[in-house]
Amino acid sequence: MPYQINEGILPIDAEEDRSINVFAIKNPDGAPLQAIITRDKGEPGESLAASVERQIKILSRQVKEFKALANEEIQITEANWPAILREHSFKQSNQSAYQLQIIAQTPAQGFMIFTLSSIKPFSDMHRQAWIKTVTSFKPAI
Repeated sequence: MPYQINEGILPIDAEEDRSINVFAIKNPDGAPLQAIITRDKGEPGESLAASVERQIKILSRQVKEFKALANEEIQITEANWPAILREHSFKQSNQSAYQLQIIAQTPAQGFMIFTLSSIKPFSDMHRQAWIKTVTSFKPAI
């Protein structure tokens, strides 16, 4: 399967894709926003909910003052991939961090994690814009 980036296309098999995409997003409200897209194969036979809980447990052990702020089931893409929206805050290197994640199960039984990060809490505008962006994702697989 061709892997397309802004600069071109690489011939990479989707099964081998463990790429990470990072974007800086302009924020009219001040603090910069960072969007990160990662991929995870999960554990054999692992459900979406179990994968999310496993990843949250790992994160909560790696940071200080972890707080879960939201957990909701949604769907993304026109194919209605099942997804879970998680919002949490924590301290890392003595700095506050906020993340809004949408973890989606792909048809190949892998997971795509769409993360929006900030050093300030998200406004409703940020939350709605991120959900709209991710739910509009058009899959190539």
